[in-house]
Amino acid sequence: MKNRKQAYHIETEKGLINDPNGLSYFKGKYYVFFQWNPNATDHSYKVWGKTTSQDLIHWSEPVIALQASEAYDKDGTYSGSAVSDGETLSLYYTGNVKVNGVRYPEQCLAQSEDGIHFKKYGSVLSLPDDYTGHFRDPKVTKEDVWKMIIGGQNKKTGKGDIIQYTSIDGTSFKFNKIIGISKQYEMIECPDLFSYDSYKEFHGIIHTSSVEIFANNGEFVYSARLDPQAEDLLLASSKESQNINVYRLEI
Repeated sequence: MKNRKQAYHIETEKGLINDPNGLSYFKGKYYVFFQWNPNATDHSYKVWGKTTSQDLIHWSEPVIALQASEAYDKDGTYSGSAVSDGETLSLYYTGNVKVNGVRYPEQCLAQSEDGIHFKKYGSVLSLPDDYTGHFRDPKVTKEDVWKMIIGGQNKKTGKGDIIQYTSIDGTSFKFNKIIGISKQYEMIECPDLFSYDSYKEFHGIIHTSSVEIFANNGEFVYSARLDPQAEDLLLASSKESQNINVYRLEI
């Protein structure tokens, strides 16, 4: 039988993989983490897998980076992100706990100084009262302050929000503001946060059905949609704005 292993795509020997997490560059290597059920081809259990590369072409054999080993993540280490300061690689992820079918998520932190051994530090953000157990997938960035955005299902509206939290040290986060609201869908998963100097740079680079963009002060400035008949992203702008923070709603 011919070897059907992928030549360029990241692949594991067994199980199911999804959701790339924590794409980062740390101490001379590119890191890709991902959701992985090594035991079955379903979503019943999740750990963080890891593979590294020095050239983005040749990748190391995938290994488990974060096991579902603690009380706060015993039912799965769900999606998140990574931040490198050059000396420490910090992984932020959702620890999933289920009791009688009810979710009790915690947003958790694990760190490594060598990219191999990760020490877990537990929860940095617990489930707020205003949200259901569908509260997950922290994207964390560090600039003047630490920022975390996360998708959550609002109890009052029954729809998805993107909520921003801030921290001075990356270990304890406080509510800052709601920066995205879905008027149609029950949940927003895996929100992303990045910055561009000008809205013009968005043209043709975001491939999702709908995009909402908010300025630094949270004021809505753009909406966008992808024309199914064209490859370009169509932008409908309400005003000019520079130094835009982009919050992508994959809906």
